[in-house]
Amino acid sequence: MVDRMGRRDFLRSAGIAASALLLAACQPQVVEVEKVVKETVEVEKVAEKGATDPIRLRFSAWGDVQDKDVYEKIVYEFMQAQSQIIPSVEQYLGGYYEKIIANFAAGNSADVLYFQGWTWQKFVENAQLRALDPFIEVDHKSSWWPEFQAFQEATRWQGQTYMTPTDTSGWVTFYNKDLFDNQGIPYPHDDWTWDDYKEAIINLAHEDGGTKYYSYAEDNAYYFMWLLPVRKDGLLEWDRIVEPTKAQWSQEAIIRDMQFYAVDQIQLGYQPEPAVLAGGGISVYSGRVAMMFDGSWRLPRMFGDKAEVEGGLNYDVALLPKGESGRSEGMPFIHGHVMAAATQEPEASWELLKFILDEQGQQIVAEGGRCCGRPEMIEQLWVPLAMEKYACENAQAFARALEQGTHPIIAGEGGDITAISASGGPLPMARDQMVQGVSAEEALTEMDEGLQIILDKYWEARS
Repeated sequence: MVDRMGRRDFLRSAGIAASALLLAACQPQVVEVEKVVKETVEVEKVAEKGATDPIRLRFSAWGDVQDKDVYEKIVYEFMQAQSQIIPSVEQYLGGYYEKIIANFAAGNSADVLYFQGWTWQKFVENAQLRALDPFIEVDHKSSWWPEFQAFQEATRWQGQTYMTPTDTSGWVTFYNKDLFDNQGIPYPHDDWTWDDYKEAIINLAHEDGGTKYYSYAEDNAYYFMWLLPVRKDGLLEWDRIVEPTKAQWSQEAIIRDMQFYAVDQIQLGYQPEPAVLAGGGISVYSGRVAMMFDGSWRLPRMFGDKAEVEGGLNYDVALLPKGESGRSEGMPFIHGHVMAAATQEPEASWELLKFILDEQGQQIVAEGGRCCGRPEMIEQLWVPLAMEKYACENAQAFARALEQGTHPIIAGEGGDITAISASGGPLPMARDQMVQGVSAEEALTEMDEGLQIILDKYWEARS
């Protein structure tokens, strides 16, 4: 018998407000605050150009070493291009968003802040961010914000634009060609189907010389992974994506495909359990797993000097398998910068944002390994680099997936990803139940009721 929390306890826990922020699969470890260029050097450089009374800006960057390098170069090139504005980069130790929240509370926020596109909306509600529309209109830069649904949802809130599209990634299938070849399975391609995926899953898992090889592995951001089985046939697990009012995960077709994806794959040994993955040594990167769904930030682990297997893997990528919707139903990761409402230098902050979004800044983003901030820049700048540096033949798939993808949920404080995915809440509890073998019907039905409690509380707080 599976040991699990009772139904009443489950539903009670669903209403508990969560304080911890969900960090997505792409989140790296956060490193110490470090100024990109020493102040003495900055002041000397500005003085050499004849500037008086320079404007100093603080802006935060994501906490990876990769991002540190990117923004060091951006600051250097930005200061070469003008002589009045001196930016300094901050990277926060121990918890990126927690530090941002603490700085806002202390009245000590950076002028420009890096955010993931599904995390900043609550800060607008607290009057902590400044809308960018006046700057965009004056400089005629609206074309930098693509019209695709995902971009609009990630950068706009209640009719105004707050976040820039600085870097992005579509959600694609990574696959190990050698493991497909060993089992005689055709490679995934941009038009493969959910049935193709299921057939591959069933036939890829095998043992060789006492070593177990798996068909597929799911990283820890399970909610993003669920978008494929849930939405592939045109269904939606909410009544709408932006500020939903109703949870509807218990639809028959969703339950059917989540049963295969989240329960059967593990129970039948096609996919390793999370505990097995946590032990290390079993992953796509190690050559022990044939497929995974993920974003472009994984490329350095697949091929190149940071690859887990020396020399890298014989791999490529393809769009996610398609269902009746005909779309690549995956998470569009759109990240960018926002401007603090309290900044004393809005015009200077906008000048920095423009530099990052323009071709020179986007070239630096691409060279740092991340996809650029909009599809045309990805195609022009990042795709050639990914093909050469990471041996990713179908790198264009990241841009195509980005255009087709849809967000799991966009909402303000209390109804966002933080609230519905926090530890102890209905989503992680349902995932834990299914990993243990509880049917998708039972787990998702209970989860649906728990999520509805959260949505009802969200709307009650706004009434």
